[in-house]
Amino acid sequence: MIGGCPAQRSFQLRCSVSRRSAWIVALAILAGGCFRSSPPAATATPQKSSASPLPTQAGAPTAAAASRPAEQPASPAPSPAAKTAPATDEVIRKPATVEEAARVIDLRTFPRLDGAIEDGTRAVAEQSYEAPAQVKPSFEFIRNKLLAASWIEQSHSYVTDESASASFVREGFHVSLSVFSGAKPSLVQVHLKNHGNLNLAKLPVPPGANLQHAFPAVASFITSAGRKETASATKKLLLDQGWKPYGAAGDTMMFKQNAVKLSATVMSPPAMPGKTVIDFSSEQLSADIPAPADAEEVQYADGLNQLNLASEGEPEKLADFYRQELAPAGWKPTTDNIVKDRLESFMIFRNPAGDLISLNMRDLKGKTRATVRYQTAEQVAEEKRRMEAKVAAREKEKAAQNAAPTPAVDVLLPQEADDVEATPSEIKFQLPTGKAEAAVSALVKNLERGGWEAQPRDGQREAGRWALTKDDHEIAILYVDPGLVPAEITIEASGIQLKRALPTP
Repeated sequence: MIGGCPAQRSFQLRCSVSRRSAWIVALAILAGGCFRSSPPAATATPQKSSASPLPTQAGAPTAAAASRPAEQPASPAPSPAAKTAPATDEVIRKPATVEEAARVIDLRTFPRLDGAIEDGTRAVAEQSYEAPAQVKPSFEFIRNKLLAASWIEQSHSYVTDESASASFVREGFHVSLSVFSGAKPSLVQVHLKNHGNLNLAKLPVPPGANLQHAFPAVASFITSAGRKETASATKKLLLDQGWKPYGAAGDTMMFKQNAVKLSATVMSPPAMPGKTVIDFSSEQLSADIPAPADAEEVQYADGLNQLNLASEGEPEKLADFYRQELAPAGWKPTTDNIVKDRLESFMIFRNPAGDLISLNMRDLKGKTRATVRYQTAEQVAEEKRRMEAKVAAREKEKAAQNAAPTPAVDVLLPQEADDVEATPSEIKFQLPTGKAEAAVSALVKNLERGGWEAQPRDGQREAGRWALTKDDHEIAILYVDPGLVPAEITIEASGIQLKRALPTP
């Protein structure tokens, strides 16, 4: 059943034909309840622009933390002490850079609840974690921190014992907050997300397209023109304003300018014959990673500062694109040519601050699949420290193996496992896209039946990590499944040997 005000019900019906509908509706609820079609006057301050991509950051996020939209209670719980902000304004703002966003709010350093579990997302534009607490006091703690930092709360916040959500604006930026019950009754999950500084209601649309609903992170227009004609005209208008293609999925086109990602969904809902709808939504990025204009299957993970894509041509062509695109900001490749290893090749870029961009590519019959990852100098140093510690641990483990036999554990891989690489301390394999989460859950359950104790999962469907312990031994299962490309799973062991078990006939 679709609830809410008539405008919201109409919007939900139109969105039901889109792959992104559930996300848009949830975001609209976070943005303030029922939609309005008459935006009030402006109160925000325009932001200055910086041309420098990929700014220096601090703090290394470990994985994309689990998150889901907060549930909407039967009736809203108003926030009596909060100053409320208008849903939209009349200011046209240039998309923010990472530096500009961080000056307004840097979610790497924003206060967290006491006892927050460290394995979570901690990026400029996103913060997610679990903590031992209850929903209502946790929500009030974070809400008060935002209000004290001059953020203005939107109307229609929702608070129950199980979940709470609200949205806030400051200087044109929009931040959503959700707090909900965690994996265990004693835990809560917190998710803060910066959706950028765009005024979506002021984006260019084709003649005849009228604004229907608008919020800081969601805006919807309607026109009588055809879908293809509207999509083509919308794309041209955005490109003319400096937006660059950043992938597509179904009816949704993605664009990037500075460090803001814009999604434009153009569809003709069956429930609205003769009408075409344009839905805009936005996301502030924690790293400004470029992509070629012809890139396909573009998937950006903010908590990982990582971009996956496919591009026509050989790896050398893609490497040339990044050489040229990154050079104006002071990035230089550490080698003259790409380094090849069978089907894979890579190139590393460094800037004067010591930050790093890694470009890992795989040549697949005239098409290159690539992963582009950005790391700060601090993250690079921390990764080096971990690698050195890992090498030292392996040496210690090897010495211990010579002194006493090492226990082994059988690991039953999925039947669809492909490209398997197995050593006594690590097993890597691939699965078809979309299969990682279910396969890893099955692996965890199988190990639990063998006496292993699983810790709460850190991550979500696209990427995550499980940790299991038994006696003094540990098994870690990491997976990345961004969609459209094969999923990758890695199983690591400490103090034991991993043995690949064969399925029972």
